Amino acid sequence: MNNIKNQDQQTNELVTLFSKGDYRKLINIAEDLIIKFPNNLNYYNVLALAYKKIGKRDKAEEVFFKIIQKNPKNPKIAFIYSNCANLFYDTGRTEKAIVFHKASLELDPGNLASSAGIGLALSSAGRDQEAIDFLKKGLEKNNDDPKVNDIIAQSYRKIEKHREAIEHYTKSNSRLSQSYKLECLYISMKTDSDKNIFHDFLDELNNSSYSDPLVSCISSHSSIRFSKNDNCNFCKKPFDYIKKNNLFSNHDFNEDLIEQFLLDIKESGINQKAQALLNNGLQTSGNIFNLEYKSVKKMKEIIIDNIQSYRNSYKNSDSDFIKLWPKNFLIFGWLISLKKGGNLDPHMHKEGWLSSSIYLKLPNKNNDEGNIKFSLNGAGYETDGVDNYPEKIIDLSLGDMVMFPSSIFHSTIPFSSDENRITLAFDTIPQF
Repeated sequence: MNNIKNQDQQTNELVTLFSKGDYRKLINIAEDLIIKFPNNLNYYNVLALAYKKIGKRDKAEEVFFKIIQKNPKNPKIAFIYSNCANLFYDTGRTEKAIVFHKASLELDPGNLASSAGIGLALSSAGRDQEAIDFLKKGLEKNNDDPKVNDIIAQSYRKIEKHREAIEHYTKSNSRLSQSYKLECLYISMKTDSDKNIFHDFLDELNNSSYSDPLVSCISSHSSIRFSKNDNCNFCKKPFDYIKKNNLFSNHDFNEDLIEQFLLDIKESGINQKAQALLNNGLQTSGNIFNLEYKSVKKMKEIIIDNIQSYRNSYKNSDSDFIKLWPKNFLIFGWLISLKKGGNLDPHMHKEGWLSSSIYLKLPNKNNDEGNIKFSLNGAGYETDGVDNYPEKIIDLSLGDMVMFPSSIFHSTIPFSSDENRITLAFDTIPQF
């Protein structure tokens, strides 16, 4: 009995270290404890999660596999399967994530985390109707679960069933649920009553402390469309916050780093993501910066330095974009490769705060071919024939880094060269 109490106490101590972010100390202690108590599931789990936190995804996977191989059918390891599935999802291996979440559900049919995980992975893979059908079965017993409702809402929105999405966003508690609900109201407007509901909700958000790139985007777009004042203070003059600099001025950024980075991404086996906005191109799935390569870490270091410089250059701004800059954020990156004639349709980054593109390979171009275009119009939003939405084209060179508020629509201009256009894109995503 005392032995069990001691193990429980040690587990609590590990959890405390995890919550404090003292992962390396946690790892040293947990590895010693596993030698003494090789059957303690909690030790394995917290050790794997700590490895995941410090970017050692391979080590985390190894730890998860050790305990799974010992007890593959033990109902007590359902949560291990679930956490391992999350690891696969985070590194773009959506099909493996689905397999491991399903294994978790076989051992624990009531595991909502794995149900939500399957839905999220299916949606990420472009299988949105499948995600909806799967998750709705789970809602029969947990109708108000906010996480599940959020994923269902996202899937409905992606397949353009906006009114259905609105219903589920009202039961969601995600950071962006209000913004997404506003977008669905805007897109699905058909009657004067719909317009009134939209404007009332927009006013409500603009008059509150809620500040978000998507609300800003919709507010600016609708103000031009309906000739109304834009009352959103997130970033009223977004073109003023577009900043371009060439990374070759940094001695750590060079063609060798680019080539090694691209080789490492290829070697990782990271999955491709379904991307409706891409024409004649591919996009990686998951977060590139979760990969354990020196080139990836170096690229991330360069990016963090430039983010800080960007913020400092606008430190006197009175926009919420700068004043409410998140204290903590996740850098989420992906690779986009375009072939001859390829382009990316107008869009904005709804989950981001600051967005950026780094140009790793650029084709030979004529005039504006392959350049990036910014606009206050995009995403197929209705304009009612209004055509005075401002635009700005940025001329690009190899090694350029273009940073901008996530609220701006942007697209790429098709090119005629046979060479590929490869871009490292990333968002800084607030962690409130």
